Amino acid sequence: MGQTRQPLGDCRRHIWLKRCLHCNGLLRPVNKAAVLDRLEPKTKLYYDEFQQCGSCGQVYWRGSHVGELERLVAEVQSRRMTNESYWLQPIGFIRSSLTDRRTAPNRGSEGARDAWLEVDEAVAVGLEGVVGGDEIIIITWLHQSRRDVLRLHPQWNEANPVTGVFNTGSPGRPNPLGLHRVYVRERADNRLRIGPIEAIDGTPVVDIKPVLSDMFDD
Repeated sequence: MGQTRQPLGDCRRHIWLKRCLHCNGLLRPVNKAAVLDRLEPKTKLYYDEFQQCGSCGQVYWRGSHVGELERLVAEVQSRRMTNESYWLQPIGFIRSSLTDRRTAPNRGSEGARDAWLEVDEAVAVGLEGVVGGDEIIIITWLHQSRRDVLRLHPQWNEANPVTGVFNTGSPGRPNPLGLHRVYVRERADNRLRIGPIEAIDGTPVVDIKPVLSDMFDD
């Protein structure tokens, strides 16, 4: 298994930098000796602090790329749309057999499978009243999507005229939120089996809402 770099080590307070870029598992400090056989010669020589994903085993460290990433982050922050920042805290994560967004369905209605939603125990009391058979809206943060898309060919099909991203359902957009209308198949404590849903394994979930009308009907 190849190594992946740890980005922006001094920003680890942000939840998206505490998790694996490959599977979204939690990162934990790991002794250098435990991963020594997986490191390139120069990495062994120049770096001593490492983190490892508790789910897939991916190894991270603060590489020479960090300075460039810090510059890019500073540039993005200088171009913020407003003077205020807003942070979303995931309430849970999708656990699915779908692992590659390139081969996952574009919509739940296109052959997507059921998946489990694991809700953080800190907010699990908010599931009170949710039962099997309910129809709900899952709001996800599409963490692997681009955030610089403003105009595109819908469905990335050049036969479709270019239009603004807010006129499409493209996952790539300034704030990549996904809306998924699903059924609750079963509930097991703080876990919901839901479907059909096209979100891949490790997708953060930021909210759950009941279906109150037919406004999301196709």
